[in-house]
Amino acid sequence: MSRDIAGKAVKNFLFSGGRLAISMGATLCTSAILARKLGPANMGVYGYAMWIVGTLGILANVGLPGALTKYISEFMGSGDSATAARVGKRLLRTQLAVAAGLSGLTACFMFLHTPYRSVIGLAAIILFAQALQQSLYSTLAGLQRFDRLALISIYVSLASVASISIAALLGAGVMGMLWATLGGLLVATWFYYRDVDTLLFRLSPNTQNAVPAAPDPFRRIRKFSLTMSYILLLDAIVWQRSEVFFLKEYSTLAEIGFYTLAYSAASKLSDLASTFSSTLLPLYSESYGQQGLRDVGSVFAGALKYVQMLMVPLCLLGAAVARPLAHLLYGSQFLPVALPLQVMLLALPVSSIGVVVSPMIYGTERQSFLAKYNTAVAFLNIGLDLILIPRYGAMGAAVANCTAQIAGVVGPAFYAARYIRVKFPWKSTAAIYLAAAIAVAPAAYLASRMNSAIAMIGSAIAVGTMMYLGLLVLAGQLGRQDLDTLKRAFLSKASAPKPVHAADPA
Repeated sequence: MSRDIAGKAVKNFLFSGGRLAISMGATLCTSAILARKLGPANMGVYGYAMWIVGTLGILANVGLPGALTKYISEFMGSGDSATAARVGKRLLRTQLAVAAGLSGLTACFMFLHTPYRSVIGLAAIILFAQALQQSLYSTLAGLQRFDRLALISIYVSLASVASISIAALLGAGVMGMLWATLGGLLVATWFYYRDVDTLLFRLSPNTQNAVPAAPDPFRRIRKFSLTMSYILLLDAIVWQRSEVFFLKEYSTLAEIGFYTLAYSAASKLSDLASTFSSTLLPLYSESYGQQGLRDVGSVFAGALKYVQMLMVPLCLLGAAVARPLAHLLYGSQFLPVALPLQVMLLALPVSSIGVVVSPMIYGTERQSFLAKYNTAVAFLNIGLDLILIPRYGAMGAAVANCTAQIAGVVGPAFYAARYIRVKFPWKSTAAIYLAAAIAVAPAAYLASRMNSAIAMIGSAIAVGTMMYLGLLVLAGQLGRQDLDTLKRAFLSKASAPKPVHAADPA
């Protein structure tokens, strides 16, 4: 891996990690407030509404966020900023039209005789705001301005926690909490648009040494987006809480509440792995646009090692402390959250490999394989849902979801490694799992004893962290080269050039 690409990858990840740390703290605060204020049944209604938003949001995006990140980074990497700006404007206009149409269609369900008419209407508005926010976020990711994304996350997290807290203090129910959620989304959308307008829309192509693009770049983009749309529709089944639909049909609202809380907590760690995805897709695309597959393989191999180095100990630790954590955050009535959460966290180290694999496949335009493979995985997920959820509720939903996710990662991982001729780092993987298990053992023992103080568990975590890093050094998995890469990422200047603005019209 070249020094420039390695340093850029680590620097982008550090900014994304900072953004995620802020987001995780805000999510834990808001979920704790929601759970304690609404209770299991109403939390189930809130979770159902947000599931509608998340699932229909897949359709509203029609592959556009991924296309924005990929092609903006590719054209900027090749020096064609004019085409990058043109692509960004056109795809965002398309996103506005599609999101508005789907939101309007969703709102039509208000006319049906259903006890959730008002919830569906508000969900339609949240759907539009979320789709637009996601595309604006992806545009900044394509520009590789993860420093701006990290800064925006501070403002957005504060707004989200403040709005939910105010709603709780005013005694709001499910509808009030949904309005508060919408308020946070609108704040996020405004901040993202402000930066996209400054960093992309106002670029002056006349002052750039633009390299002519292909005659019709939108032909490639349309093909990419259509395939991505189908893949994302399958992902809505495998990765986006499709189990909520079956829980509503075959179980209780309380079980929906338990599952959505567990899923939300696990997804925050999953989002930590996703910072690799958000930083790798533009890097893969930039490298592929400049030099084909020459540097893609080295980025891929290094990312596989580092994503496991980060995720394995965190997931094992999370599973160990899940029960006392659920009691602390949500109260004793939400203790059933712990078991499905543990299942999800134990499966996450394997499924998180997908955040390295999928961006490589998208960045090199081999996404047709994912479309075919994930079709079979989606059928597997639905079959497991039908078998397990009626009998085991939230626990069955967790097992079905995790089994499908692991199946959805293993096949593409082997395909990607074969395509770019890179060996999977089995030796590093074994060393990481062994070091993590040893380091987490003291905290796991204390967490299993319900009378253990939080301070004692915290001390065990601190000792385990030092132990884990020491074991990695002894195993040769964390050495001077890794530390030098981190040092370059911290000390180097921002990777993205300062934008050149168009002159103000007279």
